Formats: sequence, C-alpha cells, structure tokens
Amino acid sequence: MPGRPQKLFEVEKFDKVVNLVAQAGVRYSITNPYAYMQSNMVGFLNILEACRNFNVKHLIYAFSSSVYGLNSKVPYSEDDKVDSPVSLYAASKKSNERQRASLSRCSTTAT
Repeated sequence: MPGRPQKLFEVEKFDKVVNLVAQAGVRYSITNPYAYMQSNMVGFLNILEACRNFNVKHLIYAFSSSVYGLNSKVPYSEDDKVDSPVSLYAASKKSNERQRASLSRCSTTAT
C-alpha cells in the first residue's frame, strides 16, 4: 500500500471513513483516462486497503448517478441495472462499488 494513506490511518486510528473523493467529469475522462484510473481506481483501492489493514469498522462511499447510464427512468432506484456505463467515469465508479462489496465480504469493515 502506498505510504500516504497508511501513515494517515496509522496516526489517526479511524474507526469510520467517509470517502467522497473521485476524479469527476465525464468529458475529462474521455481525454484523460489515466487520471481517472489513478484517482478513482488506484486511489480507492488505497482507501479500501487502509480500511482493511487498520480495522476500520465502517466505510461510507459516495456512489454516482452516472452508473445508471442511459436509464431514462426517474427517479433511479438501487434495484435498477447498472451494467452498461456510458463513460469511463461511470465505469470507474461501478468498479469501485464492486471493490467495496468485496471488502465488506472479506473483512470486518462494514460498508
């Protein structure tokens, strides 16, 4: 795990984490895909690993309506399909949700 999150979690001894961090903006994701992968995928993995390694009890994660893609039904429901993201941003947020679910099943961190 990269140093910065690990050091912060070591010092602060968090029991709850709220993650609202992500590289946003669908247009920017088209022209700068590596920025999205670094921030949204690797950055979130760093948070997940820190939560797991330092026994954080709760992680709250901000999802995005972008994952609903071309769904025209409003309002969205948590039960709606999110299998066809239409941008790299949406795909990264959907992937983060899968990573989060995996953490919840494989550790003591509730998400």
